[in-house]
Amino acid sequence: MFLGQNVILTVDQCNDLIEYAKPKLVKSTLGKGFRGENVDVPSRRVSSQTFCNIRPDNFEYLYDIIKHSVESLTEFKLKTDIKISTSIIKYPEGGFLYRHNDTYHEGIRLVGVGNLNESYKGGTFKTDTEDLNYGAGNIGWFWPNVEHEVTKIEEGERWSIVIWLFNKNLEIKKGLL
Repeated sequence: MFLGQNVILTVDQCNDLIEYAKPKLVKSTLGKGFRGENVDVPSRRVSSQTFCNIRPDNFEYLYDIIKHSVESLTEFKLKTDIKISTSIIKYPEGGFLYRHNDTYHEGIRLVGVGNLNESYKGGTFKTDTEDLNYGAGNIGWFWPNVEHEVTKIEEGERWSIVIWLFNKNLEIKKGLL
């Protein structure tokens, strides 16, 4: 279940992120949370990705947009002095991501996922109860324990962004204490 979804990136901003990522892409693995090592498991994931740390001094517009989205849809306030960990992912035709949750990331509090393009078929981002709305620039926020997946890409390439916010990134809004 999403805490909320909204279109926060313009098509031009989405295209800029895709262009930024293209020369940096590496084959996705399942990371060190899986048996303590990076593991290539094609039965669970087919994609390429690049990691990107967002700070006010390198992706200022994106930092500000994420801050506004988080603060309007959740009870959290984004700390301004901590980098935001993101991944830009390319799913090729036939690509997918198996059903899982993100609780293996130590200290994770909130996950955001968004579409960067629309020129693909299939590739639906699904949670237990709803799908991410289709459309470039749409970001949905959810708790890390929510089961989610990306269905098989039937045609084209799906580009997405994943945003991980940890305890160090967030504080509870003062009025909620």
